[in-house]
Amino acid sequence: SRTDTMIICSVNTETGAVKLTSIMRDTAVEFTDIGKYNGTYRINAANYFGGPELAMKTVNELLGMNIQYYAMVDFTSFSIIAEKLGGIEITITQAEMEQINKNALQQAKLALRAGIDESELEATNVWLETYGENTHLNGRQTLAYARIRKIDSDFSRAERQRKVLIALLDKVKTKNMQEIVGLAT
Repeated sequence: SRTDTMIICSVNTETGAVKLTSIMRDTAVEFTDIGKYNGTYRINAANYFGGPELAMKTVNELLGMNIQYYAMVDFTSFSIIAEKLGGIEITITQAEMEQINKNALQQAKLALRAGIDESELEATNVWLETYGENTHLNGRQTLAYARIRKIDSDFSRAERQRKVLIALLDKVKTKNMQEIVGLAT
């Protein structure tokens, strides 16, 4: 399917510094090697047309990079990862809280219709009733926050996604290797 989000993660192997760069999903790119669908499409279609390999190739050609590795996570897996890490604490507005609840409900319905097992999500039906500084979001709410785009812009959405990934990475940094391996089971 089309990618909901594309983020380049750069790691400085000497300092351990991590940089996240969002690729706006509406970026227009020319596809010339996909057969009858050749033409100009949004960059988020690269995965649809040719999987992760075409997505990496497209980004590399567009930005003059040499990305060789990727990670792809679907919505349910992302929610489960966030849930297993204990969710996140983040500052949100009332408008974001309301959109989180709408997005979370939509995601639950989509998963149910698709027959996706979400039993690993501890709180699949919890409504967020607070907002402000250090608001706790469970796994599904974390995904719902990262997907908000209707209240402002795709740029704000991309910024939220980077905040979420940084918050989750900060949680991973507090774990030892045994705990990290345990998250995968």
